[in-house]
Amino acid sequence: PGVLVNKQNVGGNESGNQSGHLSRGARFDQNTWNYDGVDITDLAATGASTGYYDFGAFQEMNVATSGQNPRLQTPGNTVSIVVKQATNAFRGQAAVYGTYHSLQSSNIDDELREQGAGAGTPTKYLILYSVDAGGPIVKDRAWIWAGFGYQDIHRGVVGFLKPGCDDPNDVACLQDNPFRLNHLNAKVNFQLSPNNKLNFLLSRNQKQVPNRGAGVRRPTLETTVKQSGAEYLFKLEDTHVVSTDLLLMGRLAYHDVQFGFDFQEPGLRDVQPTLELSTFTFGRSVGYGPQGYVTERPSLIANFDGNYFLTGRGGGDHEMQFGFQFRKFKSDSSWVHGGDAVAVFRLGQAREAWFLRPGNISYDITNAALHFQDIFTRDRW
Repeated sequence: PGVLVNKQNVGGNESGNQSGHLSRGARFDQNTWNYDGVDITDLAATGASTGYYDFGAFQEMNVATSGQNPRLQTPGNTVSIVVKQATNAFRGQAAVYGTYHSLQSSNIDDELREQGAGAGTPTKYLILYSVDAGGPIVKDRAWIWAGFGYQDIHRGVVGFLKPGCDDPNDVACLQDNPFRLNHLNAKVNFQLSPNNKLNFLLSRNQKQVPNRGAGVRRPTLETTVKQSGAEYLFKLEDTHVVSTDLLLMGRLAYHDVQFGFDFQEPGLRDVQPTLELSTFTFGRSVGYGPQGYVTERPSLIANFDGNYFLTGRGGGDHEMQFGFQFRKFKSDSSWVHGGDAVAVFRLGQAREAWFLRPGNISYDITNAALHFQDIFTRDRW
């Protein structure tokens, strides 16, 4: 309740896109994402998630909008995801979800068509696969769990029509605009002693979009880009129960995001795109925007957390939380433009040329933080 989003994910049709969300006056760039205890927020697009997830791998998920734990460094929404783990019983599950165009209705009327809505952005078909299983390696001492998911999302886009088909109001004329996501998660747990447990998590999420950017302003295949990329997370976590009053936990993780936008054909690198200013429509090649773009964003993350319970002191009970966090983030990006220029027209007449040079940018961010909180209660029942 109270969370606003910038798009609605109806039946999974937006699962291949990120949704911005905010609440209680906080900005989008103040949001935080935690995956199995690791802060994976994208520091190159602050507030955004770095990947897309297999919902079948979740043990639990929560969104906090207020009263947050002191270890969280921002006031925005915090999305926390806990990945499944195995137990002494072998368990597994598999699921298939899907929908097809004939199962949906349309809210596009004549008034909307007159405004250029065409046939809308219908789901052509969507299918999701998810399978996971886990159990003991050595009973009461070691366990392993793994899960795999695949999402195949196919939609139509306003203005992106099949070659030779010129009726934007006909759903059958909309060219396919697919998003493909595949996921792998694996977790191994060890009970090293009665008071100590260790776990290792491997997570990989991949995304492919063969014609990103398709739409009214990029109406042909050569004006779109091919997107591909992956997110990787390796996490080692140790939990130690020192006593009934003191619990300590440490995590060390390596997180990396790699993705890029490429030309539909290598030869388009040398083709100057056109831009019609009256409609801001591109032609011939990708045009002004992300193309020939490659980025990598690795992070080294470490944190230490403790909980200490002190009863009957100072007239009440104390629940203390303390810890230290460290993150070393690096971003390396480079890009080029088709033909290194854009030929600009207005109403079909040549107006000007925009010259664009290849570029690259690299920067590092180092975050270090300490936190402490004492929750004092007295005469509570």
